[in-house]
Amino acid sequence: KKKKKKKKKNRSKNKEKNFLKKKENIHSLKKNKSDKLKKKIENEEISLNSFNQYLPNISKVCKLFKFVTPKELLLNSLEISKNENSILTGWQDSSICCFEKLDKHIKKKSVILKAHCSSVFLTKYTACDNFFLTGSVNSELKFWSNKTKRLLLNFENFYGSIWDASFSKKNSFFVTGGPDKWCLLWNPSRLYPLRIFKGHFSDINVVRWHPCNSIFASGSSDSLSFLWDIRTAKAIGKIETFESSIHSLEFSPNGLELTMAGLSNKIDFWDMRMNKLRKRIIDKLDQNIFTNFAYCKNGQNFCYSLENKNVKMLGNYSSENFESKDLIGNKIYKSTIIPTKLNKIFQIRFNPLNRLMILGT
Repeated sequence: KKKKKKKKKNRSKNKEKNFLKKKENIHSLKKNKSDKLKKKIENEEISLNSFNQYLPNISKVCKLFKFVTPKELLLNSLEISKNENSILTGWQDSSICCFEKLDKHIKKKSVILKAHCSSVFLTKYTACDNFFLTGSVNSELKFWSNKTKRLLLNFENFYGSIWDASFSKKNSFFVTGGPDKWCLLWNPSRLYPLRIFKGHFSDINVVRWHPCNSIFASGSSDSLSFLWDIRTAKAIGKIETFESSIHSLEFSPNGLELTMAGLSNKIDFWDMRMNKLRKRIIDKLDQNIFTNFAYCKNGQNFCYSLENKNVKMLGNYSSENFESKDLIGNKIYKSTIIPTKLNKIFQIRFNPLNRLMILGT
């Protein structure tokens, strides 16, 4: 009997020990899981904090410029220099107005230039801000000095009016496009165009240089976008996925992506390496037309302006950390809305200090 009692006691003790061990194991497992979750959260917080360092400061307006002009005149074009020290405007009465010394502590200066015979629709600074280009409806194309405000060249343009122009960042070449269905390559050392690029069937609304500065893209009302090589004057790519006329083009800072938009509520992102459509953003809530867009210098942020005078920013749109999915499985990109009190937005871009500049009236 005594032996049986001892055996029972030993069994109960063993059971208690096993039960305690199981509890300890479960507790340790829960601790490991919680530690893993904490590490994941910390990593996500680190990535979010590092991402927020690159986000532009949209909580306040850093600079605001106000200019009083007659109500009868209409503003057709607006351009700001890279150093944010001067603004160039083109008006319907064929005049060009330059505003200089935009600092608060210095008196502003304005210079009016009159050399065109019709309304000015094009004003562009060069990459070095030492010169600027102006174009009018009656196919006039003029090259000016930014320091002396004197006319340096009057290009011989027999190919119609010019809607858009883009300067190369590494050399003195620039490209123009207009209703003549041709893209023209110019150099300030010559009065006539160096190359003529043919391929579109309608007006060319926008031209943009690739970061390599030997390729440029053009967008037209025929819903086509071409990639041109200035060395051979031939098309090296043709994009036919867009369904309406193209009015906006922009290359990513690394040159691996081309964004395009036009008279629709869609933005297409074209992969330059794979030569296929990478993704498409559709604004189903607002259903507004996209007018302009810009990339941040690090390529993590993407901004675009809408027809309803608002600007939206996509934070790290290329990463999966800042995406969500609806019930169907479509990706929804988180965006922040920047309301503006402007009647018309001409241009948006990021400056070297990662500030977002919105140019409009």
